[in-house]
Amino acid sequence: MVRRRRRMWSWQHIKLHRDSKLRYKEAYVRKLEAKRVPADLQKTLDVSGNSINFINLSMTFNQFYFTKVLGVIRCGGHIQSGN
Repeated sequence: MVRRRRRMWSWQHIKLHRDSKLRYKEAYVRKLEAKRVPADLQKTLDVSGNSINFINLSMTFNQFYFTKVLGVIRCGGHIQSGN
């Protein structure tokens, strides 16, 4: 699959992948904050989640957990509490 390898390293594909991760992260945060999940939000989660692999999903969850739940901010290589 030569075409797939070429596409993986194109800037357009990298931007689409980063945007998909960002959309998923934002939708996941809204899902956790909402009592009821709207249909369009669930659709965004499903579509973005299907295009992202498991490793990227777990990194997204960890980023959310450390920044929102624990309030930890990484500054200059040192971890500080964001209270």
